[in-house]
Amino acid sequence: PPRSTLFPYTTLFRSINQNPFSAEYDKLGYGRIEIFTKPGTDKFHGQFLADGNDSAFNSRNPFAVTEPPYFSTFFSGNVNGPITKKASFFLDVERRDINNVNVINAEILDPALNPLFLSESLTNPSTRTTVSPRVDWQLSKNNTLVARYRFVQSVKDNQGVGQFSLPSQAYNETDTENVAQLTDTQVISSRTVNETRFQYTSDHDNQISQNFQPTLDVLGAFTNGGNTQGNIYDDESLYELQNYTSMSLGKHSLKFGARLRVYRVSNQANSNFNGTYTFSSLGAYETTLRGLAAG
Repeated sequence: PPRSTLFPYTTLFRSINQNPFSAEYDKLGYGRIEIFTKPGTDKFHGQFLADGNDSAFNSRNPFAVTEPPYFSTFFSGNVNGPITKKASFFLDVERRDINNVNVINAEILDPALNPLFLSESLTNPSTRTTVSPRVDWQLSKNNTLVARYRFVQSVKDNQGVGQFSLPSQAYNETDTENVAQLTDTQVISSRTVNETRFQYTSDHDNQISQNFQPTLDVLGAFTNGGNTQGNIYDDESLYELQNYTSMSLGKHSLKFGARLRVYRVSNQANSNFNGTYTFSSLGAYETTLRGLAAG
């Protein structure tokens, strides 16, 4: 069969791309299928899903002496329906809330500089929120406009803690993505379809350390002070404009077009700016503290 099949309807056509190396796409892919239908419907549809798990139903972590409660919840729902006889909408919302626990098992020194085993647990919460609305509008018999938007935000707290890494090593991460898309599809004839697409993508990734003191790394015992990763900021913006024309020519298909992209990247990092003190063992660290105490 031809790689792209266009059905001769003024309000519905389907495109099947069987070429994984198509120049139209940046990434390798198989079996892309695009279906365009007539906007507008006479009924509302929707669904809702909830799922969860609580630590009360799980066995305790054998490496944790004390363990705070933890849980995970997942909510998902969508609704779609008519706006007018020629327009319809679709809204999808997802929310994930996961509260894990990081377990610390390290060897430190007490105030009297005697070795002390430390077993501690610290909550490691993370959330992910996704909101995706879409509006389809039939401008004319052979012209359809589709507007999409996607918002995704992921927040993770108390990263970098566990095993030998003490709570002062924690840092927080926040990733936010915004994507806006606009597609105009024109059925020129029963064998020719033209598509104009515009997309704006904005991606912001932030990592914030909770402590900016020098890192104290005692090998095989513990790591304290600020995290060496420091603060990291990364901003990316992408503007993309495409125009493609698809034609069905008997047993063959022809697709041609052009794409214009503007890509901007801005990042900043101060990793290792806080400095690091490294000791070969807990005994070496103890000797240093006693020497400082003695002047």
